[in-house]
Amino acid sequence: MTRAETVQLTELLADDAPPAWPAIRDAVRAAERRGVRTLSLPAPAPDEPPAPVEATTLAAAVLRATTELRVVVPLDPARVAPYNAARILATLAHLAPGRVLLADAGTGPEWADYRAAIDHLWHSFPPEAIIADRATGRYLDPAALPGGGYAGSHHRVGGPLNLPTPPGPPLGRWPAADHAADHDKKVPR
Repeated sequence: MTRAETVQLTELLADDAPPAWPAIRDAVRAAERRGVRTLSLPAPAPDEPPAPVEATTLAAAVLRATTELRVVVPLDPARVAPYNAARILATLAHLAPGRVLLADAGTGPEWADYRAAIDHLWHSFPPEAIIADRATGRYLDPAALPGGGYAGSHHRVGGPLNLPTPPGPPLGRWPAADHAADHDKKVPR
């Protein structure tokens, strides 16, 4: 097994019981110890109700329980607006810089516009805008925020994200072109 391997969360869990956090935590930690580099969280089908624990909450818990494992977060544009998606992903990336990936599962112009809106928002609040000057009581320099929002063919957002761009690399996508061959590899439990 190589460190580049990816595993679906469902492949790590026993088939006979509904997953509980201790079982998930233990499974992802064991997978990380075995060299799994990327964990892909399940996404509900468009016609299914949301899962009891949605993927972004689970992603936060998995990121805190592991040290290097990258987590692929599925987001449905029909359920999560671009601003909320960018806010969720940025929050996760502040928790674990460089370890959050967006599941690149959509196709067509609406999905491309959704990704473009998220990317725009990801970079819309540069950390340099925070001045945190206690003497003057100023938290940020609004002039350091890029002007305008995002206006695409399907999505519009009127302003910057309300938290700074996360540290580390830009938001990654999964499957990424350089990891596509690893995406379908199976990893034993």
